[in-house]
Amino acid sequence: MDNAAAKPSASSPYILLGLLMLLNIMNYTDRLLLKSFVVDVKKDLGISYFQFSLLTGLAFAGVFAVAILLLGPLSDRYSRTRLIAVGLIVWSAMTAASGFAASFGHLVVARGFVAIGEATFAPAALSLLGDRFKGSRRGTAFGIYYLGLPIGSSVSLFAAGFLGPSIGWRGTFMVLGAIGIVAALIPLFLRDVRPVLATKIRGALGAAQRRDLFATLRTTPELRWLLLGATLVVFAQGGLVLDQAWLVKERGYQVAEAQKIFGLIYLGGGVAGALLGGAVGDWSYRALRGGRAMGLAYIYLAMTPLIVIYRYMPPHSVGFYVVAFVSALSVIIPFAAINAAAQEYAPERIRATVTAAVLVCTTMLGAALGNIATGVFVDHLVATGSTSALTTGLVWNGAVSVLGIPCFVMAGRHWARRGERT
Repeated sequence: MDNAAAKPSASSPYILLGLLMLLNIMNYTDRLLLKSFVVDVKKDLGISYFQFSLLTGLAFAGVFAVAILLLGPLSDRYSRTRLIAVGLIVWSAMTAASGFAASFGHLVVARGFVAIGEATFAPAALSLLGDRFKGSRRGTAFGIYYLGLPIGSSVSLFAAGFLGPSIGWRGTFMVLGAIGIVAALIPLFLRDVRPVLATKIRGALGAAQRRDLFATLRTTPELRWLLLGATLVVFAQGGLVLDQAWLVKERGYQVAEAQKIFGLIYLGGGVAGALLGGAVGDWSYRALRGGRAMGLAYIYLAMTPLIVIYRYMPPHSVGFYVVAFVSALSVIIPFAAINAAAQEYAPERIRATVTAAVLVCTTMLGAALGNIATGVFVDHLVATGSTSALTTGLVWNGAVSVLGIPCFVMAGRHWARRGERT
């Protein structure tokens, strides 16, 4: 038994999981709050769909990618709980500062610093959980952790729908930022206890960990295929940043109505997706020769047609809300399995660094490029006089997820072969 066993935060993996899930809710609330105010911010600052896509995509993800490559490997060397606390203070302060933005440029700077703060969180949190939950329990634990995404997304919509009308988008940013700064006390109740085998590698600012990561990528084809598949399916989600605009402009919903109704749908579908993704991932780990990656291939084979059909369903109908629920479920379902598989494919000593690599691929190459591609395409369609520009752009973007299926199949096959050799 380790020397921290007497403290609940160290001895109970479930208390650790619950606290990290709570912080992840705050993480995604602050990250996605701008998306929830797409109509208000676009009107207030006079920016285009392309510029808004940059704010929610490249302005965040570009900085995030660089920051996580520098800061993510630090979680394999230093106290992960302290890194989480510092990052939470930074991203919360910059969320509050976003409320003072007077121009597109001001928001670009604020979003960049939000990205720097959040770059410390996921590598530290997921490697902590990876140490405490092993094998066929890891996917479920990661699924519970990733409840932060749908709950945080819904909290951001609820905040926009209920606080926005009274204190505006600026006041909402300030309030949530202040809450986050206070919440930075939470990581101080957690202790970072590493397993004996997780030997730390020395190197300036994680340089040794990055070298080890590239060496692992060269010799581990299943990890390369997994990262490519993850990038493609998250690219297909990039256009979702325009969902609120689509509901208002082309499906006839009022702004507050869309925020509240679809906040509930995204909450229910996202929670179901996080739990189902973790459970299916653990089942795939036990039952399928290709493990979690093969399970992901089957999931997207079933989900991709529904993602496309959703855009053409008649609004305000029962069928529309049912398919919207399934679409919300599909957004979150891959993350637990992808991150659990990545930690299984990589050496334990660089678990946080591998998590950082997953996040670079999904955030920068996936979500950010998906945002930009959809924004550019929609602006082009608007310029040509299309009356369904948002629908068309979102359909083509969502269909990209089908390209991830063969990547997950290849990852599963390579993993299965490696299992036979060892």
